[in-house]
Amino acid sequence: MRPEITENRLGSRRYKMPQLVAGAFIALLQTAGLGYAAIGALGIAGVNALALGVGYAVTAAGAYFLSAAGQKKPSAPQPSDVQTNIRQEITARRRIYHRYLTGSVIVFGFRRGEKSYLLHYICEGPIHGYVSFRLDKKPITVDANGFVTEAQYQVGGRPRVQILTTLGTMADEPFAEILDAFPELDTPLTPFRQRGCAMVLQIVEQVPQEDLQDIYPNNMPGIQCVIDGWENVYDPRSGSFAYSGNAGCCLITEIMDVYGLTPGSVDDVNFDSFAAFADHCDEDIPLKAGGTENRYRCAGPVSLDGENEDRIKSIATICNADVYMDSQGRIAVRQKMRSTPSIALRAKNGDHLSLQLEGGRTLQKFFNTAKVSYVEPALNYKANEVRWRDESLYEDDGAEFSIPVGATLCPSATQAQRIGKLAVFESNPDFVGSVTSGPQALDLMQDYVFTLDLSPEDSFERVAAATDVIEYDGEAMSVTAPFMIFRNGAADWIAAVDEQDQVIVPLDLPSNVDDVVLAVTAVVDIQQNSAPVLRFGWGPTGAATLPDSYSQQLQVSPADADEWLDANVNQLQKTATFGPVADGGAYDWRIRNIASGKTFDWQNSTSPITVIVDPIAPVALGSFVLVSSGPRLGHAIFALSTPNDSHQYEVRIYRKVRGATLNPSADPQIVALKGVSSLSSYSHTDGDATRTNLVPNGDFASSASWLTFGAGWSISGGKATHSAGAAANIYQTGVSLPAGAIRYAFTLSGVTAGSAQLYSMTPLQSSGFKTANGQYLGTLTLTATGTETGIQAQSAFAGSVDDVILYQQTSACAPQGAWDYYAVPFNRSGIAGPASGPIAVTII
Repeated sequence: MRPEITENRLGSRRYKMPQLVAGAFIALLQTAGLGYAAIGALGIAGVNALALGVGYAVTAAGAYFLSAAGQKKPSAPQPSDVQTNIRQEITARRRIYHRYLTGSVIVFGFRRGEKSYLLHYICEGPIHGYVSFRLDKKPITVDANGFVTEAQYQVGGRPRVQILTTLGTMADEPFAEILDAFPELDTPLTPFRQRGCAMVLQIVEQVPQEDLQDIYPNNMPGIQCVIDGWENVYDPRSGSFAYSGNAGCCLITEIMDVYGLTPGSVDDVNFDSFAAFADHCDEDIPLKAGGTENRYRCAGPVSLDGENEDRIKSIATICNADVYMDSQGRIAVRQKMRSTPSIALRAKNGDHLSLQLEGGRTLQKFFNTAKVSYVEPALNYKANEVRWRDESLYEDDGAEFSIPVGATLCPSATQAQRIGKLAVFESNPDFVGSVTSGPQALDLMQDYVFTLDLSPEDSFERVAAATDVIEYDGEAMSVTAPFMIFRNGAADWIAAVDEQDQVIVPLDLPSNVDDVVLAVTAVVDIQQNSAPVLRFGWGPTGAATLPDSYSQQLQVSPADADEWLDANVNQLQKTATFGPVADGGAYDWRIRNIASGKTFDWQNSTSPITVIVDPIAPVALGSFVLVSSGPRLGHAIFALSTPNDSHQYEVRIYRKVRGATLNPSADPQIVALKGVSSLSSYSHTDGDATRTNLVPNGDFASSASWLTFGAGWSISGGKATHSAGAAANIYQTGVSLPAGAIRYAFTLSGVTAGSAQLYSMTPLQSSGFKTANGQYLGTLTLTATGTETGIQAQSAFAGSVDDVILYQQTSACAPQGAWDYYAVPFNRSGIAGPASGPIAVTII
């Protein structure tokens, strides 16, 4: 039992029901000469059969699904129309059945920043899925995030093209990538979404100008995709919706969409007839090469803005379908050309009031061959043509006479040939004629296939099909119908005989245009203006040959960078020049062959080329000395002299943590004195030489400025000494220390017990108590101006303090600590000479 499903899953539009459509034909039928008696005898159901039949019997009105009543709509799309990219914001909607290669309609395309966003309408959804993609007609692969993985679209180690998709469900949300790039489109009242449409978002990132021709040779890459199409194909056998290419299921799906019907419309559709026809389409047909295929499949686009007639007929013509209204006023289907009659008109029963019969071919347009146009998946879904020829007719005619047959929704050559055979048989009947019979012939209104029996006068009994206008004379109670008698075997298919055309898939023959591995030499050359350049030469490796037709492209980039620039190539000499380059700089190169329009992969250098103009290292400096006296508050001043050496170009001064090993080629220098001359003197100040000690008499040369608090402190011999016994401070109140970073230094000596610390207040900041002899360095961070500074001794402290220093730190100060300084000469090519140093310096 068929489930009662009432939702319309084929589209949101509603149309007039078929009974109402047929009712619109009544006036046309009356004016066309079909009398009132016919309407009275047949009823509305009979009129529906006349109006909606797509077989051989039609009404005098000559109309079909009201197609003549309105303006002509777009014709059925051709493969070349569908498989390209069209840019327009409004386009005809289309449904794509089964597997098909399609292009798109670009409905949105803008650039924001370095990326272009192209939104492609593929077709109505939901679809079953995306099988593969192509850019500029070349197959590509995408990763899980939609990024194209082909090397052509990679720059700097990352992909530059991304492809994102939706299936076209009603739950689809806008692409987040578009809303992120165009937040102005994210408006609640007009959401930027395309629910019910299968969409592809193509994001294309800009690339450097020099890479543009390689990556995007056709500017914006055109996109195509192979999809498994419409997901909601209705199968009347199971009463379910699913992805399918069964032509009968696609036919009922299209009919239901045209009239807004659902699986619950059992009063309007004879689903049993469509179920039987779907089984017929699924029958296995043997192939000459072995194996089988289904009798009738459907694959490709149907324009939803086309005429209703065109939409239904485009599917009916590829599966020998006759859509009609049955005796209950329901839409039904049956095979158009068939050998199973519905009634028999026999002479012995008096069924023939009059009869005309003559040979049929003389009255028809001469042809013996059908050339069927279809879409061949094996040929990259291109439109293809196959031929089916009736050999006996060909022999009679002495030449080939052909007619074209369009079957763009047909997905195979063998199915196309079956369609061609039906077309040849249909238009080349054995006999044509006209028969007038009694009211019993009214059944021809329901089914036009009948048995014509001339016995006993003539042993002639054949299956005939009523064609053209069936007329009913109400007064005479007679029915007159023209008919054709087709030759036997129209629907038979013997693969060895009937499969006449084989699809020839072009072999992917090697062009023998193969890449050649190149042996490349690279040298540094000095031009007359002393500027260095790189010169390259190349040839084939080993015993290989490099054809004269091959050209080469060579590019150079600073080592570890990704900024490739073209070298100037001399194709005849197989050489190239690149410059200027920096003396001492390192460069990578890459080269590739170009032959017969084919560009091969890059061949890359394995190690950088270092530009060396002067290979001779300079000699050691004449001198390198520390000229500033201590203490060194945030700086050190050095002097150096150069010898008589033409290879000296610059001197680099290094500051290393005391005791660390110097590596001139890797260590950062604090300064590079460029362009030094022979026999010259130079100086350099490392740090801020303007710093002064804010503590007067910090060396305790006298007792001036110092105050004591507590017992035990004394000043003599350039030191302040504390004797154990009581905690006490020695300090100054006239020191004004600004807020911020204040560097300090003090020295403890002769310590036998206890500890002491340097402090500043207010607020209180200190160095922390120290217990050992030595110089102590550090930084106090003051939040306000200090008003007192000094040395605090614990009661047990016995020892001396000297060289108390406090100064304000600046950003130009050299870092505090114990350092080793070196000076190293270099030539113009960055080759180092002997190092001078180390000079040990303590920066306070």
